[in-house]
Amino acid sequence: MNMNKRAFTLIEIIVTIAVLGVISSIVFLQFQGKEELINEVKIDTELRKIKTGVVSYARDNFNNFPSTDAEGCYLNGSDNVCSFLGEVIPYIGSLSPSIEYKYYNENSDCKFEVAVESPDGTTNTRTLSCDADNIIATMTYPNSGSCGSANGNIFLDKPTENLCIFGSLDPADGELNEAGGAWSWNCKGSDGGSTASCRAFALGTLTCGISESLGGQDVSLFSIHNLNNSHAEMPGQSNYDNKVFCSSSIEGLLSNDCVGGKSILNLSGDTNAHVEEGVLSNYTKKACLLAQNRNISCDYSSSCLEDQACIASISDTTNAHVGNCNAFSTKVCCKMTVE
Repeated sequence: MNMNKRAFTLIEIIVTIAVLGVISSIVFLQFQGKEELINEVKIDTELRKIKTGVVSYARDNFNNFPSTDAEGCYLNGSDNVCSFLGEVIPYIGSLSPSIEYKYYNENSDCKFEVAVESPDGTTNTRTLSCDADNIIATMTYPNSGSCGSANGNIFLDKPTENLCIFGSLDPADGELNEAGGAWSWNCKGSDGGSTASCRAFALGTLTCGISESLGGQDVSLFSIHNLNNSHAEMPGQSNYDNKVFCSSSIEGLLSNDCVGGKSILNLSGDTNAHVEEGVLSNYTKKACLLAQNRNISCDYSSSCLEDQACIASISDTTNAHVGNCNAFSTKVCCKMTVE
């Protein structure tokens, strides 16, 4: 048996490990370089395709290239889409969804300029000569649209600000669809990202009056037997013909529910009752008005403001008679506000 085998020395082991480390680093750098090369080749291929398409377009249009302002426009992947995109795309074909192409045509300065971002974060710029154009290409990624802070809120007029946190307003002209007391709009994502559906609600109008017959949107608050100097009765009673009501421009918005609603007037009984201001507590029967997701606020004053609806008038703060808005000097004035 041969007992003279020599083991590796510590120095030999250290040298071996160092050599393996150097080899690994070389392999990693070569792989990283190939990744960068693949990225650059991809963009170069796309740019040549675009150049060929744009030149072909110009050849069929009396050597005229599409014009843009100094800011340029994007062939894909941006809110600022070229207005002529539909005319040029047949010459170019499909574009990579992960690359953003910006088109310029200023002073017939003809070149394609590409910015390639390396994995280490650095950006290298190269140019490709052409005949009358300048396109910047950068790598981009899908971004989904999202609704702004106007979404879900209530407005007196159509909202115009804070519509989208990200994404372009679709339709791009900024018009909002309006139906059923609400406005709706879309925030369109970019680079293949999803589109968000957004909605805001109209405050609506408050209209009040007295009538013997009510319409479908009218909500009865109480009834009176005389327009000028009367007792009152609660809804559901049938002794008095003149019904004091309120209605809204939005279907289903109002009710006379006292759970969460505003007490407009308090009555001393179900019928043949005196009334008092709703802020008092002498009487237990309440004539209420509720507006979904809105506040009802009321004043008892000599005249109603422009944004208030006059519901009725009363002869005193409590133990009072009630009539239409011309009967007594104290008017019951109410309005809707956003919570």
